[in-house]
Amino acid sequence: MLAEHCRPSDLVVRHGGDEVVLLLDTVHAHDARRRGEQIVDAVHALGWDDLSPGLRVTVSAGLAVGPSPAVDDLLGTADSRLYRAKALGRGRLCTDT
Repeated sequence: MLAEHCRPSDLVVRHGGDEVVLLLDTVHAHDARRRGEQIVDAVHALGWDDLSPGLRVTVSAGLAVGPSPAVDDLLGTADSRLYRAKALGRGRLCTDT
């Protein structure tokens, strides 16, 4: 599903237990936000019940866009926004704190 919303130059990696990092190189903030929202919506719309009755899957995401080349800074920002998305009820993309 992520591959449908990624370019060959994008990097998708598992980070921690249930977290995934999607690194989009040379993309404008509004395009990154649009892509993130598309992923959240696609996961929500998928027929999870077909895989397992009663299964519900959501995506909570935090978006960080930088000029900062420091990966740790971007990951920290994205992580705090991820936890804000979870606190707001999950199934959403947060772009600010």
